Amino acid sequence: MESQESQRSRLFSAQESLVTGVDMLQEANQVGLETDQITREMIFEVDRQGNVLSGARQKNKNIQDRLKEGRALARKMLRREYLSKIILAVLFVVLLISVALVLYFRFIHPQVSKMFKDDSAK
Repeated sequence: MESQESQRSRLFSAQESLVTGVDMLQEANQVGLETDQITREMIFEVDRQGNVLSGARQKNKNIQDRLKEGRALARKMLRREYLSKIILAVLFVVLLISVALVLYFRFIHPQVSKMFKDDSAK
């Protein structure tokens, strides 16, 4: 009888261990499923963020290209401005020389010529 009791006791203990093991397996399976779901969500989010970064990178490249074009245009404009200033300065000098020549021949040269004519007449 004792052997039947001990067998029953062992069977009952084994059954409890089996039930506990099955519960643990179900719990582990549930944790695995939750982990799988979380992993899928993370992969989706990382992919979305990668697309956002890729778009930002492309926009950054476009902005850099436009900045380069803007710098080149600004350099061209600066060269034209300097050239215009040089031309304006040259014209100013030419006008000053012209005014000086006109004044010289209009007012000073006739008096000098008269002085030389008066001296030679004496």
